[in-house]
Amino acid sequence: MTDLSPAMTDITEFTFTSEGATIYGFRAAADAATRLDASAILCHGLTNHHEDAPMFGLLSRRLVEAGVDVYMFDFFGSGRSDGIFRDKTWSTMRQNLADALDAIEATFSLPPGRTALVGRSVGASIVANFLKDPRIGCSVLASPVVLLRMQFEPYRSPAENGYVRMPESVERSGQIKGDWILTEQFFDELEQAERDIIAAATGAERVLVMHCDGDPKVKTKHSTTLLELLGEPKRYLSVADGDHYYTGHEEQAAEATVSWVIEQLDAAVR
Repeated sequence: MTDLSPAMTDITEFTFTSEGATIYGFRAAADAATRLDASAILCHGLTNHHEDAPMFGLLSRRLVEAGVDVYMFDFFGSGRSDGIFRDKTWSTMRQNLADALDAIEATFSLPPGRTALVGRSVGASIVANFLKDPRIGCSVLASPVVLLRMQFEPYRSPAENGYVRMPESVERSGQIKGDWILTEQFFDELEQAERDIIAAATGAERVLVMHCDGDPKVKTKHSTTLLELLGEPKRYLSVADGDHYYTGHEEQAAEATVSWVIEQLDAAVR
């Protein structure tokens, strides 16, 4: 049986400020004997934090074992970072990742072109905005939400005191902080955020997209739409019969991610 727990104990914590909030970050360093002078920044989904994000425990260990330093952080309103779930917005999450990139680069002196971005679900949506960032050598988007209006507008109902109550039938994959509601701004930003993702993805290179065929939560149309926008090299991994959390397919997803990251980071700096 695959151990999915985040078993690494050599974790360095760091903090940075994003839009006035304190954001907590976490670094797991590869062993000096095996380090490849490469890094991966992992971005969790909407209802997760860095420790309970599906796949991330196993994926972090596999990357570190392969010689890749791993960085994670809790978005605003998640985990140990400031804020509560209901006040998340697309613009805030995007700024969180922008500030994380700056903070990690400044604190840990990342070599140019030797950093990968890895995101799952909404975390992949946020990563998509940075596919052409010159500091990024390659990216991995697992079950990305690209067609934001198609995904989230059906959940929108009349707001109460500025907040929209999310349907209880919508499954959460982590423990959120506070109530299952989101500000109206989250929904008002959907159209522009979708346009930003499409613009950033168009022509972007060195991107692995993966999606489970059986995902009932985020349809494969999101990934296939994204794939058509990307430039080469790119790859699409279709995971048969998997769900939104890659249950039972974590090893396959981790192996594909590690292989892509190492191969493409090496190619990006040649």
